[in-house]
Amino acid sequence: MGGLCSKDTTAKKKGEGREGTYSFLDALPSGVEKVTVDHVYDGDTLTIQEHNKTRVRLIGVDAPELKEKEPYAVESANFVKQLCPKGSPMWLEYDGERTDRYDRCLAYVYVQNRAGAGYLCVNVAVLEEGLANYYAPGNTNVSKRDIMLKASKVARSKKANIWKSMDLNKKVVHTRNGSAFHSANCEDVRNAKTTTVSVGEAFDLGLNPCRNCKPV
Repeated sequence: MGGLCSKDTTAKKKGEGREGTYSFLDALPSGVEKVTVDHVYDGDTLTIQEHNKTRVRLIGVDAPELKEKEPYAVESANFVKQLCPKGSPMWLEYDGERTDRYDRCLAYVYVQNRAGAGYLCVNVAVLEEGLANYYAPGNTNVSKRDIMLKASKVARSKKANIWKSMDLNKKVVHTRNGSAFHSANCEDVRNAKTTTVSVGEAFDLGLNPCRNCKPV
C-alpha cells in the first residue's frame, strides 16, 4: 500500500492535523525509546530486536487477522511493513500499562517519514489508510484517542479499504458504560439498557464490534 508518505511532505506544527495527515509530526514526542524493527507480524503487531525480541502491540489499533484470512489483512500487514522495514529504527511511546495479558509491549510506534522531514505515528497511519479500526477494550488508556478517532473517521468517509463495503447505516446497540457495540439480539446485552445507533456512529464513539455477536 502506498501514498501516505508521499502526502506527508509538508511540515506542520507538532500535533497539528489535516485531513489525511493526522499521523504526521515534525518532531518526536519527549521520552520515547529508540528500538530496531525485527519483524512485522500483521497490521497491529510487530517485534523488535531489543529485549529478547519483544512483541509490540499498537495501542488503539485492531487490524484484520492474517490467521483468520480476514479481508485486507494482507494489505494491512504490508502497509506496516512498508513503514517499518526490518532493521530500521523506530521509537516507542508508552501510555499507562506497558504490557497486555499476552505480555506484549503496548506502545505508540513512530518512524521516520521516508518521503521527507518529520515522523509518522504508525498507530494513526494505519487508521488513516482504512486498514484497521480503533480499538480500546475495557479501561484501556489511550491518550491519543481523539486524533485516532478523527483519522479513522476520515478513512470511513472515503470508504477506504476495510470500510469500502461495510454498511455504516446498519442499526446496532451499546450500553452506557460499555466499550463494544452489539446486534440488538446479542446475549451480552439481553438484560441491559441499551442505546440504538448506526454502525458509523458507534465507530465515531470509539466503540468496538462485539467479539461474540460480530455485528459487522
